[in-house]
Amino acid sequence: MHLIVAENRQALGQQAATAGAELIRRAVRERGRANVIVATGASQFEMLAELSQASDVPWTR
Repeated sequence: MHLIVAENRQALGQQAATAGAELIRRAVRERGRANVIVATGASQFEMLAELSQASDVPWTR
């Protein structure tokens, strides 16, 4: 298990989005595409907001 401690929800959301974006980019590089399933709910709002703004993620793939 990987545990991340952050100062607040926004910082944690940013860190989670950064990690998720890298995993998506890596999958696209290695396989040409990626399938993404994300959780919803109040605990995920910050991460989803950050991830959706990641312009360097190849969302069409």
